[in-house]
Parts: sequence; structure tokens; C-alpha cells
Amino acid sequence: MPIDASRKKAVTAIGFGMPSGAAWQQFIIKDFILLGGESPIIIGRKIIGAIGVSGGHYVQDEECVRSARRN
Repeated sequence: MPIDASRKKAVTAIGFGMPSGAAWQQFIIKDFILLGGESPIIIGRKIIGAIGVSGGHYVQDEECVRSARRN
């Protein structure tokens, strides 16, 4: 598990182009969460809202989002 977490931290640093630590906490943690179960609502090319589901395993949350998007 620690090796997997270390790898994910490295991939995240590459993906966002910034180190972790205080800068990351101030940028991400306050208003964002990087878990499964969310999706923007897009009409045309405009984001008009979002769906956020929480309560189950992230796979279950993602299925709820997909179901909502189909309806």
C-alpha cells in the first residue's frame, strides 16, 4: 500500500505540475475531492451544472452518476 500511495503521489505531481504540501492543500482540499462519483452536466459545449453522488463504494457512486446522466 505505501508503494502504491507513493506512485500515485508522483503521478499526481506530474499531472498537476506542482508539488504536494501546503500549496496542494490550499489548491485542492478546500473545494475539490478526487474520488469517483461526480460528473459535469454539459449541454452543447457549456457546463451547466454537475452531479455528485456519495454513500457507496466509488464504483457504486459512479454507476449512480451514469444512471442519472442516461435519464
